Amino acid sequence: MINAFGFVKRQSSYYRQAEEILDLVEQDKNKYKLTSRGEEYLRLATEKKSIFICKLLLEFPLINDIFIHISTDKNKVISKQQIIEQLEKKSHLSGSTL
Repeated sequence: MINAFGFVKRQSSYYRQAEEILDLVEQDKNKYKLTSRGEEYLRLATEKKSIFICKLLLEFPLINDIFIHISTDKNKVISKQQIIEQLEKKSHLSGSTL
C-alpha cells in the first residue's frame, strides 16, 4: 500500500491512526478490519463520502468548537495559532505534533 500511494511508512501510520480515531477500522489480533462505520463509508456514493467524514469529525468537541466559531459569522476566521492554542489546552499533544 505504501508504494501504491507514494508515501512513507510513517505517513501510513498517521492515516491508520486517523481511521481508528474516526472508528472506521479496528485492530483484530495482528490485522486491521473495517468497523460498521467503515463499511458504511465504503457503501456510500463518492459524492456523499466527504459529508460522512465531516460528520465524524464534528463529533470531536475541538473540531465542533472551531466549526461553530467560524460558521456563525462569515467574517470570523480562526488562525493556525488559535487552533494550536486550543489543542494545547484540550489534548495531550505537544511540540511539533501541534
